[in-house]
Amino acid sequence: PRPPEPAPEGPGAPPRPPEPTRAGHGAPRRPPEPALAGHDTSSRPPEPAPAGHGTSPRPPRLTRPVTGVYVHHVCQTSCGGPFAILWADFAPAPGGAPGGVDLTVAEFPHPRRPADLPFPDEFAEAFRDGVRDHLAGEDGTDPIAPVSVVLRDVLWHEVDSGPWGFHAAGRLAIREALACVAENRAPRPVGRSANRNAPVRPLRPFHPPN
Repeated sequence: PRPPEPAPEGPGAPPRPPEPTRAGHGAPRRPPEPALAGHDTSSRPPEPAPAGHGTSPRPPRLTRPVTGVYVHHVCQTSCGGPFAILWADFAPAPGGAPGGVDLTVAEFPHPRRPADLPFPDEFAEAFRDGVRDHLAGEDGTDPIAPVSVVLRDVLWHEVDSGPWGFHAAGRLAIREALACVAENRAPRPVGRSANRNAPVRPLRPFHPPN
């Protein structure tokens, strides 16, 4: 059979059928799927952010006294410090100023270490700031409620001790106190060189000066 004659060109020629449109080149967009009945997404609240992504939960609240918290935060190698050993008692302070940490340094047993030297004020302030910073949480706001802290005894080193070591000791001490409340247990040793499975060391015996 003879092949079909080509369509004539020029005026009077029948219109050529349109070429098929390629996908992605001027093709009409598919209309959006209609929302299902009862599933109106316009008023749906946003999904909550997962924990750890933009959230800063506060530590638990100190609801009862916790006595005998023992911190043994010591690392004496080629680098100096930290060196902070202490016994502390914690209690809620409902009458205190909101966001405050009331620190009392008790009369330490004798002999002191280092001998005959007063506990440096900068170490005490660093310890208190460590307690406060842990209670303030990641967002840096004030603590939930005021706390009273009593330092019963402290050992420090003339060379290896410093404010940063006692700041860390303050964080460790209040964290252990809060854990005791949350888990309804007695304190365990905490610190860089502490043995968590060992009993808390008792306070050093009191030896009155001669």
